[in-house]
Amino acid sequence: MPSASTFVQEKKSVVDDGKEEWRSYLVPEKLEVLRQLEPWVEDHVLPLLKTVEASWQPSDLLPDPAALGADGFHAACLELRAAAAGVPDELLVCLVANMVTEEALPTYPSVLNRLEVVRDATGADDTAWARWIRGWSAEENRHGDVLNRYMHLSGRFDMREVERTVQHLIRDGMSMHAPASPFHVFVYVAFQERATAIAHGNMARLVGARGAGDAALARICGTVASDEKRHEAAYTRLMGKLFEADPDAAVRAMAYMMRRRIDMPTAFINDGRHSGGDFYARFIAIAEKAGTYTLSDYRCILEHLLQQWGVEELNAGLSGDGRRAQDYLCALPHKIKRMEEKAHDRMIRTHKKPTLIPICWIFDRPITLLTEVPVPPQVLRRPRWCFSDGRSIMDLRSRLCVHGGGMDGAAGIHGVVVEGDHGVHGGGVELAVGIHGSVVEGIVGLVVQGGEVRGSRVFVAEEASSSGGGGVVFGEARSGCATTGDVSHRRKGDRTRERNL
Repeated sequence: MPSASTFVQEKKSVVDDGKEEWRSYLVPEKLEVLRQLEPWVEDHVLPLLKTVEASWQPSDLLPDPAALGADGFHAACLELRAAAAGVPDELLVCLVANMVTEEALPTYPSVLNRLEVVRDATGADDTAWARWIRGWSAEENRHGDVLNRYMHLSGRFDMREVERTVQHLIRDGMSMHAPASPFHVFVYVAFQERATAIAHGNMARLVGARGAGDAALARICGTVASDEKRHEAAYTRLMGKLFEADPDAAVRAMAYMMRRRIDMPTAFINDGRHSGGDFYARFIAIAEKAGTYTLSDYRCILEHLLQQWGVEELNAGLSGDGRRAQDYLCALPHKIKRMEEKAHDRMIRTHKKPTLIPICWIFDRPITLLTEVPVPPQVLRRPRWCFSDGRSIMDLRSRLCVHGGGMDGAAGIHGVVVEGDHGVHGGGVELAVGIHGSVVEGIVGLVVQGGEVRGSRVFVAEEASSSGGGGVVFGEARSGCATTGDVSHRRKGDRTRERNL
């Protein structure tokens, strides 16, 4: 998979270059739009909050001594620990990142309380906006609590290191590219709530009955994801109403935020040993590898919001800048898709080496990430014997997975069955030493019989004319092509060419 770290950026201490643009949203006429929306917020946003009596609590999802008694609580904790023992380390690291995001809750209402009109000026205002901020914060507070308690009970985490990370993140805060504009902040929160719901939902799926088998953790993550979906619906509705009220301002605000990328709130994550963009990128790469949050998810969220807010259909009320913003946004998913494809192609065409990354949250147990190894230019150029779509033997070696035996990239092992994108079946494959009488079929429907790789040079018999013997014509199979000893044996009318690997 391509890495979502494509979207990582360093913490900025300088003034954003678009400051004047978002400040234009603080003029009275823009703020009046928000004031007029308060009755609508009362009727359409506040109902998405649950009452305290109807809400779940962390003790509902974890062993509770009040309900189980001392012996029952002890037995339930042992059962929880046994199930947690099967969760892979990669998912544990992603769980910490999710939990730290939730535990940094004090930062998030402080962002909303900076917004004109929306903010809770006294801490107990009775406006619909203020009651939403407090109610949303109260529901979010349970998320970090339940994940934190699970992690304590599981015994699989160095909780002091995790707690230090939480404190660092709350202390360091988060960067908002337009910190006082409700239009811009609501774009961010709508996107982020959906991203968080996806991350928790993917975690529930990966650790559940069809994954690691931890039913308790799957239930916790699924419950948190359900809350996040309600919160996403609230902010998506709210931003949708702003698109109706002032489409030009809304589409320009969305384009402004997407040009600067939507980073996770943990972009400043710091475990006390490492900090900065590289540290964040490392954990984004782990999430990509584990499948809890990926670049594809980022693109799908953008596509969803563009559809929800009808960005492509906007017509009346757009200025020149608004139309340019609309064009940019509508083209952006395709650009991200192309980035995914290029990253995937790069992954195939480059050598990778495993790098062990010790993670303090799990007692310095290492996580394996693949890092690129430079490839000699002569390997990357396209020789005449490449497949018709430009892929070479190097691509084939990097893409095939082996079933029924092993594959040694240095010497090769005979007798394996190799399956590729469309299936590769046949005899033995010996990479970097030779392909002897094998049949390779699949990625482009190519069948090769005969031929040999010796040392660092490739010998392939090729039919020079229709007379005399067979040979190999790419795209179909011919028989009679053979190499013997240190020299290539050719039938009359045939010729042999060689190419450096």
